[in-house]
Amino acid sequence: MKILKLIILLLGALPLVSIIGPQQAFAQSEQDAGPTDEIVVFGAREGPRFWRVKSGDGEAFVLPTTRFTPEDFEWSDRQLKFLLEETTLLIAPTQAEASAGARARMVGAALRTITINRGRLFMPKGVTLADRVGADLAGAFALSSARVEARARAKRAARRDKSSAEGNEVDRQETPEPAEDAIAKAIENADPSRFHPIFQSGGLIGDAVDAAGLESFEDSAEKHIRKLARKAKVETKPVAAFQLAFADMRSFLQSAQDFSEDTNRACIQASIDFAEDGIVEAATRARDWARGNVESLIASADETTFDGCALAISNELGGLQTLGGANLAAVDLVSPWMVAIEDALDGGGVTLALVPFEVFLKTGGVRERLIARGSEVIDP
Repeated sequence: MKILKLIILLLGALPLVSIIGPQQAFAQSEQDAGPTDEIVVFGAREGPRFWRVKSGDGEAFVLPTTRFTPEDFEWSDRQLKFLLEETTLLIAPTQAEASAGARARMVGAALRTITINRGRLFMPKGVTLADRVGADLAGAFALSSARVEARARAKRAARRDKSSAEGNEVDRQETPEPAEDAIAKAIENADPSRFHPIFQSGGLIGDAVDAAGLESFEDSAEKHIRKLARKAKVETKPVAAFQLAFADMRSFLQSAQDFSEDTNRACIQASIDFAEDGIVEAATRARDWARGNVESLIASADETTFDGCALAISNELGGLQTLGGANLAAVDLVSPWMVAIEDALDGGGVTLALVPFEVFLKTGGVRERLIARGSEVIDP
């Protein structure tokens, strides 16, 4: 549900929700014995890599995840299918959900906000981005937006040429829910310069991702893995879960109107930084993951930080005590994964865990802590 994902993103839960990384072709030692012995190695095939964790009778395969994957990535998933035949549990990223009633109220409020009471998503009439962040930053944002749009036009032209040559249709998408479709159309028809700065910044980031030929891990690889897990009748559990109430969205939208100039500037600057430079790093990591470039992912694990926008918003909202910290920087991202993986190992059997690569591979991350607590961790 796209509107719910937007709410989750803006409430600051994104770092807990989804990031993707390496995957291994399962290398097993000759002395290993157990239910996964029949998992085979398919030569030196490039592709995402898995880490293997052993403790007592339990075994876990960890697929570190990055935030994005290449949209043209074709994954040979035979290894994954073999693994899921022996797997009893899939540990997925944090899940934020809402009841059916809360979701309905969120969608209704979103439609009313966009079509009637525009003040919650839009700046007042006559107010410009320059009024909120200054003329210089607004000008830089406009220039970055124009560059991204130029890349997007080139990409669309390349898609059309490829489609014509191959005789295929492109951009096939799932049919959205009627309410979601109405929201999408209302936003599409709105003047983007009227949106509050945080929404304008999110739009630039989304456009940059699309123009770079990337997809979110959640909507591509994770979706595929979940589908295979369902077919294999593997139980799926999020590493953590929390319920969003309608009041959460209402509170955020009301708070957004009063965000400080510093927060608005932080979000606009973060989107410019991402569209100009960060997108290159994101694309590199996506390719590294897809090609199984373990060394590169390990080397960059300690370099990742929360951008200024996410930190500023978390501070504006008075902290993120629901997630266990005063702001995003104070949230412990490692411990929930440690608890989930160690519980699975204690229960025996085979587990597959989709862990953000930063959380798994960074100094003091899940991998190091598992080793320190006596688990055997086998690198790809």
